[in-house]
Amino acid sequence: MARHDWEILKKEREKRQLELFKNCFVELKDLSIKIIDKDPPDGFFIKDNRKVAIELTELYWNKDSDGVDKSAQESIANQIMYIAKQKYLALGLPPLQVNVSFADDYGLIKNKNSRNLNSADKERLSDYIVEKVRIYYPKLTTNSVILDEYDINWKRILDEKINSISIGRFPELTENCWVANGSGVVPGISAEKIIERISSKNERIRKYRFEYDETWLVMLESWTILAGYFHFRHAEDVINKEYKFDFDRAFILRSGEKQVIELKKLNRINDVQECNATEAK
Repeated sequence: MARHDWEILKKEREKRQLELFKNCFVELKDLSIKIIDKDPPDGFFIKDNRKVAIELTELYWNKDSDGVDKSAQESIANQIMYIAKQKYLALGLPPLQVNVSFADDYGLIKNKNSRNLNSADKERLSDYIVEKVRIYYPKLTTNSVILDEYDINWKRILDEKINSISIGRFPELTENCWVANGSGVVPGISAEKIIERISSKNERIRKYRFEYDETWLVMLESWTILAGYFHFRHAEDVINKEYKFDFDRAFILRSGEKQVIELKKLNRINDVQECNATEAK
């Protein structure tokens, strides 16, 4: 996919994210948020003659409890599925829903036991998936086939990089849907993760903060990838904590739950007083 196409997809995603934030946050229900083609920021709205900028970022976790780099794994798995889908489209066969579950240790993380997959690896795996789909193509229009990694005698029948391949053929399916399934232990939301994402955007705000009356940061949780999911059980201390940020307001948008959580901002006056007290010592 060309860089231009990726930029279009990125802007479409940001448009959906801003629309979701508007619909979930009562203060913005009746306002129009405009997308900015050239970042930063990602969008803005006008309320009471005040121009308010919105900066988007996604909350995500890099590694699960087993140390697997989920964000890197999902990224490359999605690349493989995109390549496979294009090869299938070239065959001119009816639309299918194909879900592939890749093994956690299939070589996406650099450690002593694995290596990152290169272009040849991606091509090989995409060819392998398309060939399996072609062979086990569902004969009926309402049918599905699941290929597991082992047969009944526990003999491996799929490539060691793949746990399962699910192939579905349905009359209501109008376009191909080829995706990689993810798995892992979802971690709890943490103050450290929130601080990390705020810090990544604090520098960015300096490029445009004086062009707007207010600046808001919206951090999206549970957007589209497994690495963007957290559980919020027993998260009261994290949510009620006061955070340092240069934005006027900062929010967590829980996309799946359609919930907006506004973070508490550390009082700058108290912060300055603490610094002065430290210097006096």
